[in-house]
Amino acid sequence: MSNNIPGFVNKRKLKLLEKWVCELPENINAVEIGSYCGLSANTISKNLKQNSKLTCIDNFSLPVKEDAYHFVGMPVGYVGPNSKDHLLSYLDGVEVLEGNGDQFELDNVGFVFIDDSHFNPNFRNNLRHWWNLLSKGGIICGDDFYEYDYENKKLDIIPEVLDLAKDFGLKFEIE
Repeated sequence: MSNNIPGFVNKRKLKLLEKWVCELPENINAVEIGSYCGLSANTISKNLKQNSKLTCIDNFSLPVKEDAYHFVGMPVGYVGPNSKDHLLSYLDGVEVLEGNGDQFELDNVGFVFIDDSHFNPNFRNNLRHWWNLLSKGGIICGDDFYEYDYENKKLDIIPEVLDLAKDFGLKFEIE
């Protein structure tokens, strides 16, 4: 983990985020929905070019199972206000908004990373909302694009991304 920031994004995915952000132009807005404690936000913010800004959006109320805490090596219960405080302590010049991702709008959005709710309607709402705000040539990406049952319910990420690609004739990549 970077700078001892807790999080659920592994090193390989952080390297991909770094690569994509480094390809962005100057003077854009980047958005992360589902910032948790700031691990991926730290990677995004420190790789943005001049005059660019990161806005982190989270409702800071994600219920996390005990086994997930053990998986990433953090104390059980490390969510809620603690995750917001952690996020703010690591990031300078980053705007932090509390709420659901689809409640906010920004101009000149060149990059969106979604790692918030993985279930509908929240995932669909975030994906469609930020797709509509994304500048031409911008990048929208996310985490957890795989089949996974969470409490006997499949994640909605794959079908929603496929539907968006079909609706707009998009090409998408999986790395």
